[in-house]
Amino acid sequence: MLVDADNAFNSLNRATALKNIKSLCPPFHKFLNNTYQSPTKLFVSGSEEVILSQEGTTQGDPDAMQMYAIATRPLIDQLHEISDTSVTKQCWYADDSAAASNLEQLKLWWTHLCKVGPNYGYFPKPSKSILIVKEEYLDKARDLFKDTKLIITSEGQRHLGAVVGTEDFRDQFVDQKVNSWVKDVKELAKIAKEEPQLALAAYTRG
Repeated sequence: MLVDADNAFNSLNRATALKNIKSLCPPFHKFLNNTYQSPTKLFVSGSEEVILSQEGTTQGDPDAMQMYAIATRPLIDQLHEISDTSVTKQCWYADDSAAASNLEQLKLWWTHLCKVGPNYGYFPKPSKSILIVKEEYLDKARDLFKDTKLIITSEGQRHLGAVVGTEDFRDQFVDQKVNSWVKDVKELAKIAKEEPQLALAAYTRG
């Protein structure tokens, strides 16, 4: 199961986040508290109106990723506690969460995530979350998750730059990647005929 959260970094419960970080990482909390203990003032060009930013991380904050990761750790721990860890595994990268297990355990995990996630400012978005199952479990998955609005597929889906799914789906994904790289190299070769230094810089430095 691959879960997409709605506007996650902007929705993070700032008060809860600071409280959790104070417990889990006190030195980092001292720094973040100076930044987030009071609402951030947002000024609108051409207006005297001031908007207060009271939730989430500030746009462009270099510590946003670390703040988000530590702030959501208690949520991850709660999901770990209610799961049968002998069959259920979680994988989190910032607001991208994922879990692998049997269907019954995944339903339990998903239900609890939807229940407690909002307490931390984590709002799972069913319409963009995907449950990947083997072909023989497709009907059972659709019946078990029929009230969730999850996308259910037996093929696959891209996840964090890689892909999860059937062998055919993975092959198709790799073929598309390779074809894209080949196209880029050919275009670079054309440029190199007139601007070799420019092509070299693009090739070596991206």
